[in-house]
This record gives sequence, structure tokens and C-alpha cells, in this order.
Amino acid sequence: MDYLDSVVSHLSNDEEPDDRDSHPTPRDLKYAVLHLQAATEVLLKARLQQAHWTLVVKDPGRASHQKFTSGDFLSCGTDETLERLRNILGLELDAQQLEAVRKLGKTRNALQHYGLTQSAHAVEAQTATVLDFLLTFINEHLRPHVPAAEQALVDAGMEGIRHRLHTMTRLIATRMAGLRETLDACAETTVHCPECGMAALAASAPISCRFCYRQWSDGEAAAEDYVWAAMVRNVAKDPHDNETPPIHWCPACSAPALVKATCPLTEAPDYAIHLCLGCAAVFDRLGYCHCGGLLDNRFDKTVDFCLDCAKRMATKC
Repeated sequence: MDYLDSVVSHLSNDEEPDDRDSHPTPRDLKYAVLHLQAATEVLLKARLQQAHWTLVVKDPGRASHQKFTSGDFLSCGTDETLERLRNILGLELDAQQLEAVRKLGKTRNALQHYGLTQSAHAVEAQTATVLDFLLTFINEHLRPHVPAAEQALVDAGMEGIRHRLHTMTRLIATRMAGLRETLDACAETTVHCPECGMAALAASAPISCRFCYRQWSDGEAAAEDYVWAAMVRNVAKDPHDNETPPIHWCPACSAPALVKATCPLTEAPDYAIHLCLGCAAVFDRLGYCHCGGLLDNRFDKTVDFCLDCAKRMATKC
């Protein structure tokens, strides 16, 4: 709980809570990420330990209680922790929030090795999602098993965190509302940003997230980041969903930037389409080339090879 209190202290401006031009310093962002990751690991594993101490150990079959009580052991990683919470304890956890938790681990690793590379807006949005998940997790899964003498301490900590989290989420919502007109103009080609998680990544040049200002050099780079985030979501739902190749060559611009996506700002936010993040071309029905790539044969059913294969055949001729 102290880690969580540190996170909101670094990200919230208690003196000027309504000052929208006031942003956390790079140092604040750094420690917010580090402490949030630490809090996440501690809280999730605390629930495992409530069930049985061996569930916290990386290899339960070789666990030693003596080493465990002295802190001389390797604990399971975040992914394994989440799997044990769901598969062994039977907890139902939100897939989108689990994606944010896994993304937080990647952010922490990048921070440790390369320094802070995300904008303040990206860190705030990601942090708000994880904090919201942790508060729900504490209340529904952790608090009921905490000794009565400690519940008052947990409740007091949650109250202060919840108040400042509300301020953060209100500012995020206000910012998204301010972007509504801009995003409505390109809603058909706007997807969730893999950096901050907000529905604000607009395809086509310039390829950028309107919320956190992350920019990509080309559609291929944006597609790689987008499908990584999508694969994290799929792992949270069903690991077998990642067996399909996630990136294809675009039939319109021939760039490897075509992804299967949903556009959350449209009237059908769950309807999957093929979207090129490079040229913003949208396809709702595509055929398959013999090489496994996608091709646009809506107007000519006799076409059964993609542009890449056509180029190779032309070169051989």
C-alpha cells in the first residue's frame, strides 16, 4: 500500500489538482513506474501466499519453507503469477487490465536499461489503468483474507489512493474529450495505442497517437508495436489466438503494415477489419494467396496471388 501511495504522490499534483498544464517531472515518472511495478508484484503474490506459500516460489516442487521464510528463494514472474491466480485460485481477471499489467513490466524493463522513453501522458494513462485494477484486486481478492487488525490500514490506504486516482482519471477523460473532434474525423482508422492504451492511434502519415504523442517512423514499425500489444491481450484470453500471422503485406501500398484490428471509436467497436497502419487502407474481406499472404480480390475473383508474389513472377519472366 505504501508503494501505491508513492505512485499517486509522484503523479498527482496535490497543491494544484486542477492545473492541466502541470506535469510530473521525469524523476516522478521514473519512480511512479518502478514503485507501481513493485506494488503489483507484491500484491499479486500476496494473494498467492494467502492460498499457500509454495505458490510464490518459481519451482514449487523444490520449495524449502526454511529458505522461503528467510527470503532465500526465487519467486515466479509476473506472467506466471497471473496464470497461477487464474488457473489455480480460479480468479476472474479482466483481460484489458492484464494487458496493462504486462505492459507495465515492459515499461519498467525499458526504464531500467534505456531510461524513461515514454511521455508523461502515456505513463499517466497506463498507471491509471493498473491502479484501477489493483484497487479492485485488493478489495475483491486480497482484503477478505487479510487479518482483521490490518483491514483498517488497508482501507485507509485505499481511500487516499482512490481519491487521487479519481483526479488522474478525470484529467485523462478531459484530455480525451478535447481530442474528440480530431479523432472523430479519422475514427474509421483509429485504434488503441500500444504505448498508452488509449483509443487515439490514427493510421496514415503522420502515424502517431494523438493522446501521448508517440510517433512511428513508418507503418511497419507501428504494426510491430500494435500486434505486440494485441498478442499480450490474446495471451490473457487464449494463448492459441497468437497462432495466426499478425502482420501482412498491404494490397494497397505493398508495405508490411496490414494488421487485424478493431476501431473503438466507430459504431461497431468490436468488428474486426484489416487496417494498414501505413496508408490507412481498410479491408473487411480479403482472400489468401498461396504463400499465406492476403490479397484484395473483391473485384476480380480470378486473382489468386498477392502483389509480392506477382513481383517475384514478373522478375522470373
